[in-house]
Amino acid sequence: MHGGRCRDFGSGLNCTCPADYTGIGCQYEYDACAEKACQNGATCVDNGPGYTCMCPHGYTGKNCEEDIVDCKENSCPPSATCIDLTGKFYCQCPFNLTGDDCRKTIQVDYDLYFSDPTRSSASLVVPFFLGAKSSLTIAMWVQFTQKDEGGIFYTLYSVSSAHVPSDRRVMLQAHSNGVQVSLFPDLEDKYLSFREYATVNDGQWHHIAVVWDGEKGGELTLITEGLIASKVGGYGGGRKLPEYAWVSLGKPSSNNPKAYTELGFQGHLTKVQLWGRALDVTNEVQKQVRDCRTEPVLFRGLTLTWAGYDDTVGGVERVVPSHCGQRVCPPGYGGPKCQQLQVDKVRSLACRGT
Repeated sequence: MHGGRCRDFGSGLNCTCPADYTGIGCQYEYDACAEKACQNGATCVDNGPGYTCMCPHGYTGKNCEEDIVDCKENSCPPSATCIDLTGKFYCQCPFNLTGDDCRKTIQVDYDLYFSDPTRSSASLVVPFFLGAKSSLTIAMWVQFTQKDEGGIFYTLYSVSSAHVPSDRRVMLQAHSNGVQVSLFPDLEDKYLSFREYATVNDGQWHHIAVVWDGEKGGELTLITEGLIASKVGGYGGGRKLPEYAWVSLGKPSSNNPKAYTELGFQGHLTKVQLWGRALDVTNEVQKQVRDCRTEPVLFRGLTLTWAGYDDTVGGVERVVPSHCGQRVCPPGYGGPKCQQLQVDKVRSLACRGT
């Protein structure tokens, strides 16, 4: 029917139908729009006989199934890797290098300030290679602007692609009360609390580290200011992490049904780093706490350095140099320990003689 070509093989018909019809005998009109023939968010227009896909930026093809290749021969400097994204490209420099020509060493003396808890976020432009490691350490400095304010400031996702953050699943999420750990979807989540004596949302700078040691039976440790705040054993011992991961700072980029809030936070972050090994609490983590701005970079096993959070939304400001470690004093007080009373000097007026 409808111009189809059929052959009878005895056991049944085998028909080749025109593009607008389907079925064993080409008896049904093919509704491309209802069948969602247009891909990648394209708009489908039913033309009666036939259909048209209006492709979004970055895609082409009859069904918008082809990603337009944006990487050209000279798009990036010779030492960089050109990563084709949707409608754009990204030049990924070698590890610890940056700049237009990928010759500058990454400078980490800066903060990111998140001004709007409902919108502010900064994410990696492209995922990073987590490498199926059996251990993990995440560390950072954080400061909440307002005392006792809540919110999420760090989210680690597993993703399925090396170039785009697709199929995101929350692996670890840090907020004002603690850290939710979901490294493996088939295991029950673990929650590490900051405890009352280790609060991080008091308006001051705090160093936070989360260590998962899969080689020691799956030990999970939450560390603040170099001291252990929470510890859980027997989580995913001997397992491997996913190959690819992605990080967003501030407001999460996708819903987490287990999160206590979907709000980001108002405050500062700096030195957000990730290692593919378990850092030693005494010999490595505590040394990171001594001086925020001059702490030594631990390059052994460093997988993700403090760079690449260029996909920003809703008011994220780069503060240079970093203010990390500076104590925030209440009004009227100053000094390194906020114990010096600041008295406004009153200008003395000379009295006229009578």
